[in-house]
Amino acid sequence: MSDSTNVTNFSRHLFRKHANEESVANILRISKGDAKRKPFIDLLRRQGNFSIYSENIIRPVQRPSSLTVSENVQLLTFLPCRFCKGLYKKSLLIDMLENVNLITKIQHLTRDMQVKGKPC
Repeated sequence: MSDSTNVTNFSRHLFRKHANEESVANILRISKGDAKRKPFIDLLRRQGNFSIYSENIIRPVQRPSSLTVSENVQLLTFLPCRFCKGLYKKSLLIDMLENVNLITKIQHLTRDMQVKGKPC
């Protein structure tokens, strides 16, 4: 899935425009409103944002409140996480990588998304 359009509601966009793709179809198998669905949607969002990172389009997981147009130098401080593909500020990324429980949870999510027909 390679879609760089800006959308307001990412999950609605996924289900309407990409329902025939395997990873989205696996998410659709989880009942609507189930708490297990959100981490898979978040993971797809991060992977999509990572795929357009090479085009110099940066969509961080957490936007800094003080980022303005004149602060382009600050954009260089966003780095991708090698586990979840999310873009984080360097300081947040270091804190996140120290949290082993979060890393193992992300690894389990990515493994579960790769298993056909068994998204959770």
